[in-house]
Amino acid sequence: MKKHIILFFISSILLVLFLLIRNNQPYDDEFFHYNQIKLFMNKQFKLNPYLTVIPGYHFLLALIAKISQLSSLSQLRFINFLLTIFSVHLFYLTAKKISPEHYLIKTVQFAFLPIFFPYRFLFYIENLSVPLVFLSLYLFLINKKNLSYFSALISLTVKQTNIIWMIFLFVLNCFEYQKLRKLPKLTIFIKDNFLFFISLLLFMFFFLFNKGIALGVTKNMHPDFFISLGNIYWALFMFFLLFFPLNLTNFRIIMPIFFKKKLLLATLLFLLISTLTFKNSHPWNQNFELLRNWPLIFFSKTLFNSLIYGIIVIYSLYSLVVNPLTENRFYLLYPFSFFSLLPIWLIDSRYLIIPFSLYILFRRTNNILLELAVVGEFIALSLFFYWGYLNQLFYL
Repeated sequence: MKKHIILFFISSILLVLFLLIRNNQPYDDEFFHYNQIKLFMNKQFKLNPYLTVIPGYHFLLALIAKISQLSSLSQLRFINFLLTIFSVHLFYLTAKKISPEHYLIKTVQFAFLPIFFPYRFLFYIENLSVPLVFLSLYLFLINKKNLSYFSALISLTVKQTNIIWMIFLFVLNCFEYQKLRKLPKLTIFIKDNFLFFISLLLFMFFFLFNKGIALGVTKNMHPDFFISLGNIYWALFMFFLLFFPLNLTNFRIIMPIFFKKKLLLATLLFLLISTLTFKNSHPWNQNFELLRNWPLIFFSKTLFNSLIYGIIVIYSLYSLVVNPLTENRFYLLYPFSFFSLLPIWLIDSRYLIIPFSLYILFRRTNNILLELAVVGEFIALSLFFYWGYLNQLFYL
């Protein structure tokens, strides 16, 4: 009974907020996405030059719109909103498999994840990309391996960088073999992972044919082999802010560890490296209209400011270390999140949506009051960000 009340509560709030924003004019990157959807609806199979992704999301919305004969802005947004409900439901099912005791509180946290929340009502590829990744994970957990890889393959037609999460699933599958303490026969291994190898091959063909991962005229803003720690530092900074109740509680655990001689030296060395390597150089990270750029510009202004940023980053790192995950295999999340963010020049919170969503899913929860405090912070921040997008006051 309780689960139905909570799901109804989430759906009701999302529906009310959708109804308030559904007629707003396209905002931020919505212009490109909306234009691409309309092109497909008008049977013009060409790409908006400013689109950097394969238009799987846009094609799906256009297809549903044509079949259902929905064509207005608000009607198209409603189709997109159904994807939002779908993503919450998929997370709920996946969380139930992983954390049968705490899946409800995790579902609420995911539904109100602040860096995702305002985009749930607008034309953004994350509304299809995220549920496809979670569908892949859910199918993997119920032992539907090739269906899992198929879902991951479809996710590549929405966002090419999801290739990292397909590889994540493959490595998780290899951990399954390790638990059996023996490798399967080669034929069984290939059969279990056949679609993964095919998908990897298709992705390589795409990369070579396209001469890179990104599409469009702005692909020079998304270089393929640009190594930057910017998004990794940003992820740790955002972790500190978004999970502040958790990080505050961890203070008494972190401090005794921090002052151990060997760790103190390693920490000071990392602080020096992070201070010297933090760069905010992307042209799109210099505009004060985007909220994320305010702290980025501030912390990159002086060496002292960068030092403060580095301290926050290190504290978050320690906080992650002392917070256990539900299973050992899920610690793979950390290296895969690292490699998903490492080659991205532009610092953007949207790149953190899948890593943070998976962290919510995988982390061990014990203190219900602490979890409720995180929920309270998430809801407050989400409603603030939503208000900004509703009134078109700022971008994230």
